[in-house]
Amino acid sequence: MVFIRRIKKPSGIYLALVESRWENGKPRQHVIKYLGKEVEGKPVKKVTNSSIPVTEVRKHLDVEIIDKLASDLGIKDSCQRRQWLWFTPSCLKGQA
Repeated sequence: MVFIRRIKKPSGIYLALVESRWENGKPRQHVIKYLGKEVEGKPVKKVTNSSIPVTEVRKHLDVEIIDKLASDLGIKDSCQRRQWLWFTPSCLKGQA
């Protein structure tokens, strides 16, 4: 017989798909699959990172691009004077 078992732990209530079997004249429960956690009386399935497909990767505020723009606009000197404002590779390395 297969059923869903509620497992109470200090961190919460967990759900598992369990099968009852008789072994050596005694009933035993075999966990087929863990289903997730129960939150406010409703099951919540645990999602792993590997099950989420990556569709696109973006880089925002790339430091090299900011450094290139500062050089092209001629404001790299102000970058040297105000290092707290610009965090570019040349500012961090102390290069002109």
